[in-house]
Amino acid sequence: MPKTKLLKSAIKEENCVTLKDAYVALGRGYSPRNIIRRIDSGELIEGLHWINDGSKYSKKRIIKINLEAIRQLRATPTHQR
Repeated sequence: MPKTKLLKSAIKEENCVTLKDAYVALGRGYSPRNIIRRIDSGELIEGLHWINDGSKYSKKRIIKINLEAIRQLRATPTHQR
């Protein structure tokens, strides 16, 4: 069950995968390290492109990637992002 109202509207659970599975699905240029770099730089938006599935008391993030949103981002030309 989604944790916030934002997740209910923006992200479907079946589109969310772990970092390793995202690398397999998205291919070159989307290694787990590269995805973390994009998250930390703000290129990928929390609640739209990725979610933190860990508890709020956890020191470590459990990141799940929304593949559908990433594919839409990739389909947009870079000068229009």
